[in-house]
Amino acid sequence: MLPKNLLIFTVSLAILFSISAKSQDLQDTTFLIEEVVVTGTRVELSRNLMPQNITIIKEKELNEYQESTVFPLLSRRTPGVFVTEHAVIGFGVGSNTSAGLMTVRGVGGIPNTQVLMMVDGHPQYMGLFGHPLPNSYVASDLERVEILRGPGSILYGSNAMGGVVNMITKKQKENGFSGNTRIAYGSFNTQKYMANAGYRHEGFHIFASVNRDVTDGHRDSSNFEITNAYIKTGYEINDNFELVADYNIAEFYDVNPGPVSDDNTYKSDIIRGKASFSFLNKHKISKGGLHTYYNFGNHSLSDGWKSIDETYGAMLYQTVKLPYNTQLSLGGDYKRLAGKGNGGMKANQWISNDESAVYALVRHRF
Repeated sequence: MLPKNLLIFTVSLAILFSISAKSQDLQDTTFLIEEVVVTGTRVELSRNLMPQNITIIKEKELNEYQESTVFPLLSRRTPGVFVTEHAVIGFGVGSNTSAGLMTVRGVGGIPNTQVLMMVDGHPQYMGLFGHPLPNSYVASDLERVEILRGPGSILYGSNAMGGVVNMITKKQKENGFSGNTRIAYGSFNTQKYMANAGYRHEGFHIFASVNRDVTDGHRDSSNFEITNAYIKTGYEINDNFELVADYNIAEFYDVNPGPVSDDNTYKSDIIRGKASFSFLNKHKISKGGLHTYYNFGNHSLSDGWKSIDETYGAMLYQTVKLPYNTQLSLGGDYKRLAGKGNGGMKANQWISNDESAVYALVRHRF
């Protein structure tokens, strides 16, 4: 029979050996996964293979973010990106306010038609000039944001001279119910309300959120209010096919007092909405889909400008993995931008612009 001390030493050594062996097993089964980027390419790529500089804001950071609109976070989080605001919350609209201006590495303008905004890869052309309205993009509706800094016009069109911002919306991932609420109150009678909920069962999933922000502003005639609602639902037919649809509507009222020496206030009353429907397919060596989208808006500004607009389009693409680390992507896009306003030579006349394209892309990794 072994002495007591020797028995304890033997058992301890066996335990340490077992822990060391398990640790070694864990190390042997650990894999480093490259971060995936889907900005505008419609095909998931490793971040290391993207030719542009890119910043990714993940869901955890968006959930911890206390602002409603996502634009201020882009400015704080992304080198070279600058966004102007004129009040406690909210952005201005129109030629006589510099708020809502977004520049990437110094490239931008009023209206901002140099930085392309996308939602789930769908281009966001708002108004007759095709510029984005920052108040329309709510942080609580997003799963991640990808910001490409630098010229991207070859891949994304003329509105991408400064860069591209792609906002990927949330969908319910966990089975069962989930929900979240947030209420905040601050200076200048600023109030923020947010509630969202989701449900998933087998192949069906749905997620919805509502936001309401109001403030009296930091000075007279600088009040702002916005109400936003969003819903996204889908059904996974099987492991290879999925249907997804979403809808968003936002209404905001903004007052810009202008210079202190000027008694004139500048007001805007705007409704923006979007809807999309997608049919996606995913196989072992192939992936693609059909996306259709529709954006609309109604703008009324105190300087007399009134306009309505709509943008709709479709994107069809398919990517196939070929031998020897090669990918082949084929696709086609169609987009129509239309609307009317009460200014210019064609006042109150419905104008439209159509664009279409087909493309083929071969990517080989040496």
